[in-house]
Amino acid sequence: MESLITLAAGRFTAGVSPQLGGALAWFGLADDTGLDFVRPASARAFAERNVRLTSSYPLVPYSNRIGNGAFNFGGEHCILRRNSTVWTHAIHGVGWLRAWTIAAVGPESVSLALTHVSRDSRGGGDPDWPWSFAAAQTFALDAGGLHMTLAVTNQDSRPMPAGIGMHPFFPKTPRMELQFEAAAVWRNDERMLPQERAPVPPEWNFAARRPAAGLAVDNCFAGWSRTAVLAWPERGWGCGSPPANPSATSSCSLPWRARASRSNPSVTPTMR
Repeated sequence: MESLITLAAGRFTAGVSPQLGGALAWFGLADDTGLDFVRPASARAFAERNVRLTSSYPLVPYSNRIGNGAFNFGGEHCILRRNSTVWTHAIHGVGWLRAWTIAAVGPESVSLALTHVSRDSRGGGDPDWPWSFAAAQTFALDAGGLHMTLAVTNQDSRPMPAGIGMHPFFPKTPRMELQFEAAAVWRNDERMLPQERAPVPPEWNFAARRPAAGLAVDNCFAGWSRTAVLAWPERGWGCGSPPANPSATSSCSLPWRARASRSNPSVTPTMR
């Protein structure tokens, strides 16, 4: 049976599943089970072990797609295994596909840990990820809401590229509004890989908050303002992201679907 950790603080409650990809299972009001700030995980998610049906999952040690799972780094040619039935590419790292261990837990917070030991110390040969690393997540509730953090540490003897982020799913309603500002957008090719950096077209310009119910986009935006806001006027609430670390390279990937919306803000440094 799935082991879930329930957190509670004031009016908020949240659930975390260490075994199912270290995923967030729900986040809402303790006294109103009908108001969910993120899409709650369904019974099907746990029955099928499908982390994509949870509220949010971690992207580590890389985020988004690596074309055909192949790339060069540090003089090495690396080939990763296809880790999803949805794409022909390697996607979102290994954290979302593995069980995490509980490092610390309390009534209002939980810390999770994940360790990956590369099976090929010479590099290039481990189809999951050629470098050893450690990852850590925290989920903490307080009077202001839910705070989530994700960190990765290179534990290999060589420099390691890394791209980390969260993959939350939000309820999509007819009146939902979006606000974020970006300098450019990457147009995808037929393989759904970024191909060309281009100006943001008017229909994708959300510098001013406006309705996003009809938005259909699965692209990466560059040079974004490092803050984003989602609002549900009919529900009287919204959510926003704090400024990202200015020393890291960041992108904002915004895929949207009919039943739920999702965004995966990520940072991509090289770790030494």
